[in-house]
Order: sequence, then structure tokens, then C-alpha cells
Amino acid sequence: MATCTSKIWKWRVPCKIKLFIWLVLQGRILTKMYRAKWRPEEPTECTFCGNEPESIEHLLFNCTTSACFWERLGEAAGFRCAFHDMEELWQLMDALLNQGEKCTQGRFRRIVIPAGLWTIWRVRNAMLFKGQMVYAENLWDDVLRLLKDWGQFLVGARVVWEPGGSFRIDA
Repeated sequence: MATCTSKIWKWRVPCKIKLFIWLVLQGRILTKMYRAKWRPEEPTECTFCGNEPESIEHLLFNCTTSACFWERLGEAAGFRCAFHDMEELWQLMDALLNQGEKCTQGRFRRIVIPAGLWTIWRVRNAMLFKGQMVYAENLWDDVLRLLKDWGQFLVGARVVWEPGGSFRIDA
């Protein structure tokens, strides 16, 4: 995976998102399980579901909230967007990176995964540190807003949301 992580820096997403994804792939984001190394007295249950220890894999991929979010995002984006661990995540990211820059749809698909990861992390942090109540729709609304912004500025295309939850790209 070491050669894979070097490709992240060439991705057309904001630098803080590149750094976040790099930290995810290194296993270094501060989930509750990671924080428990220094604060063992704190609870480690997942912020979303409260059922399992909050590891990176659980929070970003396997939690029922995250898994439903990825399934819905994949359907809207028009490609399989479900994974269970870092290796599956990287395989999909690597395949998207290797598609080339020629087509607008391909450039847009490259920002879907980073936007999804960043959305889950931001919403989780809002729940954990600000005490905000968050529902699955909040995740969806947040990622749609992010994709609209990134689609226009990073891909050079306008994202148009269709009835039924899918979208199209206007180049």
C-alpha cells in the first residue's frame, strides 16, 4: 500500500482531504479505539451506532450507518461504492485514479470516495464534540453539498441532482 499512498497527493481534492485520506490509510485517525490507548477509561462504542468499538474500519465502512450511506452514494454515483476494509477501499480508489483525466464523469467519480470519507468523519466529529444529533439524512445532505462544491471547482462541471437521488454531470 506504500506505493498507493503516494498517488493520493496527485488527486484533485483539497489538501486537508488528501492528508485525511493518507491518515486513514496509515491507520492514524483518532477514532475512539485509537484514543483508548491514551485514555482507557473513555467509552469506545461507535458514535453512530453505539454497538461496536469505533475502529477505523467500523466507523468508515462497517457501521450500519456508514454501510447504508456508502450503498446509497454508490447507487447515486453509478458505481459500486461499498467496501469492508482499507484494502477494498484502496483497490477502488486506485482503479478510479488509473482511469485517466479525459472524461468528466471519471474525474467526478474520483471525488465521490474522498467526499464520502470526509463527510462521515465531519458528521461523526459534530456528534462527538458538539453534541449534535445526526441522522442518515444529515450524512446525505452533507455529502451532496460537498460534491456540488467540489464538482464545480475541482472537476469543472456542474452537478445536477435528479429525482430519486441520482445525479448527472453537466460539463
